[in-house]
Amino acid sequence: MATFNESNVNNELQANFIRRLPKKINEITNLSRKVFDNSACDSSIKELHIKAHNLAGASGTYGAIQIGAIAKKIDELLSQNLKDSDLSSVIKKINEPLDNYINQLLRALHDWKPSPVTFPPPKNVIESSQFNSFLYLVEDDELLIPGLVSALERFDYKVFHFINIRDFELACVKEMPSAIIMDMVFKEGQSAGADIIFKLKESLIDLPPVIFISVRNDFDIRLAAARAGAHRYFTKPLNMSKLIGTLNGLTQRVSIKPYRVLIVDDDRLSLELYKGILTDSGMHVCILSDPKETLSKLSEFNPDILLLDVYMPNCTGPELAQVIRQDDAYTMMPIMFLSAESDLNKQLSAMDLGGDDFLVKPVEPIHLISAVTVRAKRSRWSMRINKDLKNALRESEYQLATMNQHDIVSVTDIKGRITSVNDKFCQISGYSRKELIGQNHRILKSHYHNDTFYKKLWDTISNGSIWRGIICNCKKMVTNIGLNQP
Repeated sequence: MATFNESNVNNELQANFIRRLPKKINEITNLSRKVFDNSACDSSIKELHIKAHNLAGASGTYGAIQIGAIAKKIDELLSQNLKDSDLSSVIKKINEPLDNYINQLLRALHDWKPSPVTFPPPKNVIESSQFNSFLYLVEDDELLIPGLVSALERFDYKVFHFINIRDFELACVKEMPSAIIMDMVFKEGQSAGADIIFKLKESLIDLPPVIFISVRNDFDIRLAAARAGAHRYFTKPLNMSKLIGTLNGLTQRVSIKPYRVLIVDDDRLSLELYKGILTDSGMHVCILSDPKETLSKLSEFNPDILLLDVYMPNCTGPELAQVIRQDDAYTMMPIMFLSAESDLNKQLSAMDLGGDDFLVKPVEPIHLISAVTVRAKRSRWSMRINKDLKNALRESEYQLATMNQHDIVSVTDIKGRITSVNDKFCQISGYSRKELIGQNHRILKSHYHNDTFYKKLWDTISNGSIWRGIICNCKKMVTNIGLNQP
């Protein structure tokens, strides 16, 4: 995935902002005059609020820091006073400070000299190998090493193996792999694997994805792995299928479709800006300026995540989130609010109506990319798990239906009480479901077997194992039923 830097800011977008800025400020000034001459109505004050709010969000991103700060003051002034239902009281309260802010805004526009938008320099990164199947395996278990290396190589991974941490550390300084598989416990300590990864991350190195493997599965060791930045944690004995699948994803052997992002904002400049940022980072972005088009676009575009402005005419972001959440198909889709609103209570209120996160404009591009990526990735993961569960449920239902046609099935709790039986069981035993449910399985005891036999059977089943053998149960009419369990 591409990273965002200065070159990603489209010069045409910034030039467009500069051209349109005087008009935007003029619109705010004209609406403010209605307040000054007492001709303002409720709708015009709300319109003024939205325009100031949008300007506050966009200005900082395009380098107009002072203009954005003043616009935010207007936004906060109106936000605080619009709670009052008495229009004349609102106008009286905001008149003087608004006049002061408008004069500041006009002076800031006159004095502003556009300059290139800059972002913090990236961390010092050691160049990674071009070969995306190049792995470092750090493991001192001589019994595990040959089999693990062989399994990885069978899937065309080039594996460089290190028995001690020091050799691995020196290798990282020279060249970085596409992924690292790190054991946790070494002679240096119980969490030595996590310690060295944490040390490397604290230095000049941006590490590739790290997978920890260990016999230990306690909370403390997993916490150490998490603090070191683990991407995944596998316990031994390893599930090679899951390990290989995870590696394939982390090394991008498996093609990852671009995340799909739908942005709804009435401010066209903000739409174009955020679309440019996210598109440059490799995402597929769709934009809407009319909230009323959202529902139809959701089914058509099928986004991984939805970004909403909070203050929009006719329908606010939180209101739109409520409408979307009415459909079960979108209850799990992440909704993120983008707004210049800095009031924490209002942010929480907006999220309570259906949002998952809140970003305050202006948003640093790298922060926007990171926030959207995290939410979209979790959304994809959640959808995949949900799909797998549905498939597993369908398969289980099919197997159960097949089994019910041919097998005698009864289910008990840990105390031996019958909780479920199938039709075949009722047919063979001579009992109805009503007669069986809640009864102890001893109701079918034929006395053909001794107590040791039954104890061994129940101990085996209670431990989660499969019991195999021949059992003779008793039918309702005291007829022995021979059951052969291979």
